Amino acid sequence: MRSPSRRSLQRFADFAIPWGIGLFMVLAVGEEYQGSSEALRTLGQALALIQGAALRWRRRRPEWVMAVTVVGGLGTQILAPEVIVPFAGLFAVVALPTAPVGMPEGDAGLGNVDLLPAGLAVALMLAWIGAAFGGGLALLRRRDVG
Repeated sequence: MRSPSRRSLQRFADFAIPWGIGLFMVLAVGEEYQGSSEALRTLGQALALIQGAALRWRRRRPEWVMAVTVVGGLGTQILAPEVIVPFAGLFAVVALPTAPVGMPEGDAGLGNVDLLPAGLAVALMLAWIGAAFGGGLALLRRRDVG
């Protein structure tokens, strides 16, 4: 059996990631408002769907996708504070630095700043995400125990 090409995997990911994240967030927000105001639940689910749909353009328009996920994530956090991790924002953050910008590196305004190597930057980002997840888990456990 022939292994799938990189292009076919990319097409699958371009379809699966927005739908998967959007549906997961809709379900998470819907669970938060079980038996509560129908208007708040609908608004929260609409924000979740918008964030998931925005991820479809994460390769072509990463700045706009980041803006949509930040604003939508803020609304989701206000409406459903139990949904701790902004999942759509995490995918948008990864897409932002990998987008081609067509600008020479000398014009980036960095001067003689030394940037982190890619491997170390990814490791530090994962550590930051893990710390945020650990803090949220500790808060949830404290709430459930108390």
